[in-house]
Amino acid sequence: MDEIRSAAGHAPGTAERDANGGSAPRHGGNPNARPRRARHETMMAVDAVLDDAAERLVRAVVEKALAGDTAALRFCVERLWPLPRDAAVEVDLPRIAAAAPAIGGAHAVLAACAAGILPPRAAIDAIDAIDEARKRRHAELDARLTALEKRRGR
Repeated sequence: MDEIRSAAGHAPGTAERDANGGSAPRHGGNPNARPRRARHETMMAVDAVLDDAAERLVRAVVEKALAGDTAALRFCVERLWPLPRDAAVEVDLPRIAAAAPAIGGAHAVLAACAAGILPPRAAIDAIDAIDEARKRRHAELDARLTALEKRRGR
């Protein structure tokens, strides 16, 4: 490792320090690289063309959607009028009082996510809530079983 440091211009056992004695910022990588957030010339040209045609393109897609084109309709709904990230979504779930309904509830959540009704983050939260309800039910049943066993003298 010391060979690598000395080859890179660092003396073994020393570190670069700033005026306050802290570690100096490192400037690694390619010094000739494009700066962060810089856009490629091709993308800037595409953006310029699309900026001029954006309104006409959106209007054309909306007209196709209104004419019954399902792909255009899906695009409009998903891209032009997206579901807010934390929007309330209704999913029919069974009452969770045992393991089977919990599994059924998880399946319902996964199906809603796969159908695009429920965003993935909301699906994860819902499955976590179902799992928590299942754990509470399990703990409740375990406590009842322990109480019964104590009464029977086990």
